[in-house]
Amino acid sequence: MEFFRQLLTGIAQAWRRLSASARINILLAGMATILLVLGVIYFGGRPQLVTLYSQLNTKDASAIQSYLEDQDVPYRVTDGGQTVLVPAKERSRLRVALMEQSLPASQGAAPGFELFDRQDLMANRFLQDVNYRRAVQGELQRQLNEFDFVNASWVSIQEAKESVFAEEQKPSEAAVTLDVKRPLTPRETKGIVHLVSSFGGANLSPQNVTLVTTDGKLLHSPPEDEFASVANSKLEYIHALESEREEKVRRALADAGVRAIVKVSAEVDFTSIKETENTVIEGIPISSMSTSTTTTSRQALPEGPAGATANLPEGVAGTGATTEESSEETIENFEPSTRSVERVIEPGAVKRYKVSALLESKYREDPQSHERTPVPLTDEEKERYSQFIAAAVGVDVAAGDITIFDQPFELAQLAPVPGAPSVEGETVQSVLVQLAKEGWKWILVVVGFFWVRSLLRRAMSAPVRPEEELPEAPPMSSEELRKRQITTEIEHATQEQPEGVAALLRTWMSEPEE
Repeated sequence: MEFFRQLLTGIAQAWRRLSASARINILLAGMATILLVLGVIYFGGRPQLVTLYSQLNTKDASAIQSYLEDQDVPYRVTDGGQTVLVPAKERSRLRVALMEQSLPASQGAAPGFELFDRQDLMANRFLQDVNYRRAVQGELQRQLNEFDFVNASWVSIQEAKESVFAEEQKPSEAAVTLDVKRPLTPRETKGIVHLVSSFGGANLSPQNVTLVTTDGKLLHSPPEDEFASVANSKLEYIHALESEREEKVRRALADAGVRAIVKVSAEVDFTSIKETENTVIEGIPISSMSTSTTTTSRQALPEGPAGATANLPEGVAGTGATTEESSEETIENFEPSTRSVERVIEPGAVKRYKVSALLESKYREDPQSHERTPVPLTDEEKERYSQFIAAAVGVDVAAGDITIFDQPFELAQLAPVPGAPSVEGETVQSVLVQLAKEGWKWILVVVGFFWVRSLLRRAMSAPVRPEEELPEAPPMSSEELRKRQITTEIEHATQEQPEGVAALLRTWMSEPEE
């Protein structure tokens, strides 16, 4: 407590020594610092607002604002009342709550399946079909608006009538207009086209989708004929294969410390083969029948002239040969069994790759002039590079399909090696934007601190007062000079012999008064 008491006393004394202008400067600097700190706390503590709904009509926007006011939820309205912003942590809960309130009834130009929330007794089949098409278009428009690169979208789907015969069925068509924030990549365009085709039913294919932007740029259009569509897809497939192998070889050579220009050509077989093999094998017996037959035959004696065995009386047995034959036959019925094997060879198999590589030549440095002279690659080195490239491609590549050249590269014309760390302009720009968004508060605090510090230093510095001219002292008399000399000697003796002076004073004080 003593320390604080002394501190307050020192501050009060310093304050009393200041002039009026210095006190005013300190008060102003303190007020500015307090306001700056309060401003930083206020703006830094405000919740981060995100979009709850956008492209709202006047009725839905008013209803949503009334609901947010009833729930004491902070919000902000932009885009002329069409966009409502709420705290990020409240968006999911508010969307669920607003859906229970059937809000918004229609977001943007096209409503969704909320068209069927109210049943109309006078509705017929035609109106139901029209409302269903409008609902599908509205739901598709909402999904498109959820992309971070889309500001707004407009969708029109023309469904074809169902035909009894498949060969007479006409395809459906769709037209989509996008208001984009930035140019779309091919992958994003392809994803949007397939999303639109999935909403159009079975008769809408990606080839029948037209995708344009509000500035008139055509992103996707139906091909003029079927051959052009097939050729385009084949070329894209071949280009993807070649680009993948080129990147693979370049990275492998870059890891080995070799700079090169690599080009790969792919020969692709787009023939589709379907083979079916039917084999009949032994089936399962379902019935069996056995037949056994026995036959007995007797051979008569030969006839001849009268004799001992000829013309025997009737009833007298004669000798002869007797034969018996037996046969057995079995018949079984089987149910035939068939095994069918179907093999399908899909199109797109790569028949061969051809690789052309332009490698950087080696250099020989002159020890005296330090000049570098390119040295061509030897046949053995080219052979090793050929084997290395064949292994990098990853498939069987014939020796004659790899061509290697060497050439000295100009360092100024060399492109950066793929895979080397680099900072793209977009990445740097995004980092700068992020720093600008997050660092402005600290910059203000630092600037305010130095400003207040300069004011305090200027205010605390003691004002320099002009020296006043002292009047000349009158000349001293001899008695005054004697007194000053005695005083000086006493001070000197006190500093040099303090104990002797103290003893002298005690002796002087102990003497009785006369």
